[in-house]
Amino acid sequence: MASRPAMRLIPDNPLAGVLRETERAARQPGPRGRQGERGPRGEQGPQGVQGVPGPPGEPGPPGAPGGPPAASIISTSADGRVTWVYQQPFTQPPVIGALVVDPDPADVRAAWVTLEAVSTTQATMRVWQSTTVATGGQTAVPAGSGVKVHVTAVGTIA
Repeated sequence: MASRPAMRLIPDNPLAGVLRETERAARQPGPRGRQGERGPRGEQGPQGVQGVPGPPGEPGPPGAPGGPPAASIISTSADGRVTWVYQQPFTQPPVIGALVVDPDPADVRAAWVTLEAVSTTQATMRVWQSTTVATGGQTAVPAGSGVKVHVTAVGTIA
């Protein structure tokens, strides 16, 4: 029979006194003897699983204001390349942004620019243009000369 609080409150229930006494005895600690000496420490167990990361810390102090980004508009050479020499060198290679101006908006072919090399003094890019599907598939060729490219460089000036 389960021990329920309602059963212990009924005065004519002989089992209620037994249950009360059992609970009382279970709550009292037994006698304790003298503590023995500690045994040798076991070896380290395996590393536990990684916990969830905590909340972000306090933000640091604001840094010094940076200068405006370097920017220019340059034209491609015959092989579709553009080399931009910055007006002032950077302390490390800057972040470059480049957008090609579509040489012929009426043409369905796409034009895009890829970054080939970046240093602290210059950046080299190449403009590509897609070919028509009629020539045997969609491929890319260098765009040729005279295509305008808008470029920006963001970093710390040396």
